[in-house]
Amino acid sequence: HGTLHVRGTVNGDVATWRGNVVVHDGGHITGNAWAIGGKVLLEGGTVDGDMRALDGDFHALERVPTALTGAAAVLHDGALALGWLVVLFAVGIGVLVLASPNLTAVGDGITRSFGRTFFAGLAAQFALLPVLILLVAALCLTVIGILLVPFAIVAYVLAAAGMVTLGYLAMAQLTGHALVGRSKGDETQRRANALQAMLVGLMLLMLPWLIASAMAWSPAGGLVMRTIALAVTWVAGSAGLGGALLSR
Repeated sequence: HGTLHVRGTVNGDVATWRGNVVVHDGGHITGNAWAIGGKVLLEGGTVDGDMRALDGDFHALERVPTALTGAAAVLHDGALALGWLVVLFAVGIGVLVLASPNLTAVGDGITRSFGRTFFAGLAAQFALLPVLILLVAALCLTVIGILLVPFAIVAYVLAAAGMVTLGYLAMAQLTGHALVGRSKGDETQRRANALQAMLVGLMLLMLPWLIASAMAWSPAGGLVMRTIALAVTWVAGSAGLGGALLSR
């Protein structure tokens, strides 16, 4: 933690930690001169051995955070699940306001044939990557197309995410309507009913994740519930994706 000034003879090695080694006129080091976190400076003196300056971050290594357990894990996973619920509901409000006919069309397709929409969504999942590769290959046939490849990839990913989200929200609304029913009143009542159904459906679809977060204290129980929650989400997302594609 300081600079060492050598003005005489040192028989052996010299090393400093976070400081310089300055060998002045008349100074002589018979061994090596090492400055860790500093520099070796010759100001008229000589060093018979090696001169090394090591620089970098020599702070103590930070402790790697361990996995959350117990109540901390429950709170963390619960906050994450509730956060996703709030985000999906906010997106659902936007879809109801801006794309309500599209949402209704997807829901009608799922209602007519759940199996057909599910397998259509399953096939779409397998086709997502090959279609993207074909799209990029087709664009690479021309110079202008090559320049558009990054934009096409981003647009493709956003379109796919939008279709999945639209389908998932349609599934949530259908699930909610199964419990709260459908309003036959005026436009305001129907919109309120659609919003209520969306919220109830999202809560039901997210319920397995909330239960999994409540069981985060138990590795085995949490794993089982996360598997169930993932399966429910995948089925709902697959059917919704198929309904969104078939409604186009």
